[in-house]
Amino acid sequence: MCRYDTDQPMARFFYERIVKEIYQICFLKLKDRHSGNKYDFVVKGWNMFQPNEYVVYGRLGVCRVEGIEQVDGRDYYCLRTLYQNCAIKTPVNGKIPVRRVISREQADALIDRIPSMRAEPINTGNARELSDSYRSAVLTQECKDLLELVMSIYAKKRSIQKAKKKLNSTDESYFKEGEKLLYGELAVALGIPYGEVQSYIRNRVKSVQKEKEQEQLHS
Repeated sequence: MCRYDTDQPMARFFYERIVKEIYQICFLKLKDRHSGNKYDFVVKGWNMFQPNEYVVYGRLGVCRVEGIEQVDGRDYYCLRTLYQNCAIKTPVNGKIPVRRVISREQADALIDRIPSMRAEPINTGNARELSDSYRSAVLTQECKDLLELVMSIYAKKRSIQKAKKKLNSTDESYFKEGEKLLYGELAVALGIPYGEVQSYIRNRVKSVQKEKEQEQLHS
């Protein structure tokens, strides 16, 4: 165990600085147990999301952190869904994971991969297997999995349209959910309105394909 000789001026300086920094980055919330009043004193935590941060919460998608409350000694995130405007209170480190929205760089990198991604439709006569497969992709909360899900169902839609058929209710339901979750997060990551995500993806994919064509011509 390390010990600091705080009687020495230099040692005391660094000791106080370390203590101050640890204090500043640890989450602290004070509550008057007798009156129930909360003191407006919150310091950033090591692994806690802070008010006004955007996070992804389960199948509800992007949410804004409105605050952190303590109930019976346990910390809870107070979230508000970005697109449905619903209030949620969920335990910190609860069963449903909460993660940060991906960065703009990650969003663009994902979109740039679309031309090289193979979308294979899932064809099975077992409705339960189909639903479980789609559900597992949604529950990962990963944009890559959502993109593959949407592309897979879209490929299936195009293939059966040739036979003048339509997607079944399971395909339609998960296509809409996957698209909503994916576009919702990409909109926040890219800093654009939700309604502009599809055109952004289309234009960027065209640009990537054009660059590859030019590289092939010069190679």
